[in-house]
Amino acid sequence: MSDKKKSVEERLLEIAKLDRKFKSKPRKLKSDGFGNVLLDPNNPDDVEWYENDEAYDIIDLPKQ
Repeated sequence: MSDKKKSVEERLLEIAKLDRKFKSKPRKLKSDGFGNVLLDPNNPDDVEWYENDEAYDIIDLPKQ
């Protein structure tokens, strides 16, 4: 890896190449009518994010 500074365009190109390589798509999250993100209590990533970050204590997991 080079120590030279890269332009925004170069970095965007690198990101695009990684996206094509890994074919990952961001997960679409549901929200309520007020713009609050609804977390999935069955998804371990959502549960970990909710339980481990005090900055998000105002967001409730949806009841099932």
